[in-house]
Amino acid sequence: ERVAVVLHGKIGSFYARALEGASADPRMVALSYRSLVRHVVQPNVGAYAVDIFGHSWSPEVGQLIDALYEPRRSKHQPAQFWECPVAFDPRYCSRTRSHVEGIRRAMALKRDEERATGVAYEAVLLSRWDVVWQEPKEVPVALCQGVAIKHADVSVLA
Repeated sequence: ERVAVVLHGKIGSFYARALEGASADPRMVALSYRSLVRHVVQPNVGAYAVDIFGHSWSPEVGQLIDALYEPRRSKHQPAQFWECPVAFDPRYCSRTRSHVEGIRRAMALKRDEERATGVAYEAVLLSRWDVVWQEPKEVPVALCQGVAIKHADVSVLA
């Protein structure tokens, strides 16, 4: 069986979120990568073929992301400010729209791969790039088919 790990988001630093103006810290990229491999990919080796896909709003670390993760497909674009159609605090509206648009673009990369190869993934694990996984996760396909991993199992540092 094949599982797609689809990653998205704007990467911050150890000390501040990207929202707060932090630049993408290459050390955060490396730590997040190591934790994903150690706690998600390695515990599932042999059970599934795992392919990585991802979109980031952090092009300044795009080459590093691609070198570490070796994604099947990826795209790294500068962050955009999104206009809000109604009277919301523009910081939150733009952040939320950016989050959802990043997910949409990351999932589109996976979909494009499925269309190109004619082979669909049995399950998708969707996460931010900057999650630091804290414990091993065996990822049964049933878990990825509509049930999310609890936030208590991870630390989000950006």
